Amino acid sequence: MSSGRNDTQHHGTGPRRVGIVVDDGVLLLNVAGPTEVFNSANHESRKRGGPPLYQVELLSPAGGLLRTSSGIEIATAPLPDPAQARYHTIAVAGGMRNDAMIRNSDTLAWLRQMADGAERIASIGGGAFLLAQAGLLNMRRAVTHWLYRERLQTAYPGIRVDPEALFVSDGKLYTTAGSTAGIDLAIQMLEEDYGRKLAIDVARVLMVARKRSGEQPQISAELKAQSATVPRIASAAEWIVANLDSPLRVRDIAERFAMSERNFSRAFKKELSITPQQFIAHARIEAARRWLVGSSLPIDKIARRCGFSSAEQMTQSFRRVMAISPADYRQTHRHAGPPPATADGAR
Repeated sequence: MSSGRNDTQHHGTGPRRVGIVVDDGVLLLNVAGPTEVFNSANHESRKRGGPPLYQVELLSPAGGLLRTSSGIEIATAPLPDPAQARYHTIAVAGGMRNDAMIRNSDTLAWLRQMADGAERIASIGGGAFLLAQAGLLNMRRAVTHWLYRERLQTAYPGIRVDPEALFVSDGKLYTTAGSTAGIDLAIQMLEEDYGRKLAIDVARVLMVARKRSGEQPQISAELKAQSATVPRIASAAEWIVANLDSPLRVRDIAERFAMSERNFSRAFKKELSITPQQFIAHARIEAARRWLVGSSLPIDKIARRCGFSSAEQMTQSFRRVMAISPADYRQTHRHAGPPPATADGAR
């Protein structure tokens, strides 16, 4: 997906025009996150003597002031005449009251018309429902926030809803899980447009912990570990994530945290709704996905780093969970990127 360029020169007639479509109740972060990425790219370009790279416009069906989910008001322009307006990227931001736009036939028609001329059409969180209602996601791979993915799949069975990814692209259609995933997608778009170096520089300015691949799950093993309310179980789960290249026998982990194997397994499942063995297996597959997408390491080395005894064992486990081989997964989803950081920050 990366262009491979590291310059900030845009060879068109001006900055790339980005229209973000919103309505009352839009989640503020769904708008502010991507906007700050594009504005930061402009700032970085100016620092280097370059031109502005993006022109971001907030649009709504009627225009005017809209109240976001947090109560902060934002100014929007009305949707422009499709015959007179061209955008490089159109993004629909989800919010608390998506149904109003979904029922707006004029907005749906506008999206369909604008999709023909735009280079990219995107949704952020619940905005996927609007793209789906407009017929733009039919037979496409798409994602939305994990709270609404079953609703999206049920309402629009023609969509191939990814159950976990942060963001996905299918042709020129991009969908995200929303909130911070909108930041990840905007950084990915920046990399596609102007190269990896600028994308990483902007991520550093915004203090993003790391440039996340869209294939990372919405709820990571680290977050699941942190969700435990029993400190000993939380510490054990976090230790597992940080030591995936170890044998990780449940009996040994229980002993490390001063518990019997039986009590540890019972408490672990009560806290995280899965057994320790299942958590270990999921964490290893999750780590393998990150390495496959974000590095050029051979599969046997990835297998060892993720705690599999061999490439064959990793392939069997990966097929069982992902219904695809590691090699085919890499071929389908890989884009240029550095090796992912491990839990302790090492590369």
